[in-house]
Amino acid sequence: MNSQEIEKKLRQLVIEVLDLEVTPEELQATDLIKTYGLNSVDALELLMCTENEFDIEIDEEDLTSELVDSVANLAAYVENKIPNSVNA
Repeated sequence: MNSQEIEKKLRQLVIEVLDLEVTPEELQATDLIKTYGLNSVDALELLMCTENEFDIEIDEEDLTSELVDSVANLAAYVENKIPNSVNA
C-alpha cells in the first residue's frame, strides 16, 4: 500500500468518524481539531478505526494531538507502521 492509498483511506475515516458531509477531496486535511472540532473522543475513535483498518497498533507514547490534527501526519505514521508498505 502506498502513501496515496493510505491518505485516501484516512480521509474517508475522518469523514466517517466526524460524520462530515464532504468528499475525501473536499476534506481540509490539516487543522482537523480547529476546522472540524475534532475532540478527544473523536480522536480516540479515529485512532481505533485507523488501527483496525490498517492492522497496526499505535504506540501509547505516540498519542499526541499533532498525530490526529493532520491527515498527512497520521498517514506518515501509518506508513511507517505497515510492514512492506511502498514509499511513494
